[in-house]
Amino acid sequence: NDMIMLDSWGVAWHNNVPMGVIKALSLISNRATSSSVSRLHDLRSLGMIDLVQDDKDRRTKYILPTQLTQRYFAKLGRCIHQSLATH
Repeated sequence: NDMIMLDSWGVAWHNNVPMGVIKALSLISNRATSSSVSRLHDLRSLGMIDLVQDDKDRRTKYILPTQLTQRYFAKLGRCIHQSLATH
């Protein structure tokens, strides 16, 4: 599921930790690399992530959340807070 991938990267983004493609894919260890790369491209096509090249090393790309992803996490956070408040 694409959202599981986003959720696993969300903590790093929240803590302003750069998320390189290799590091991001290593967090999804239960999938084949080709499948994960395909999902990465799907998320990019959906406007959920941007891939940004490192200024110093052109071989390195970082995954950044888009505003759409930031809204997703904000809504998820509100849902969690509402759920906790009702229990």
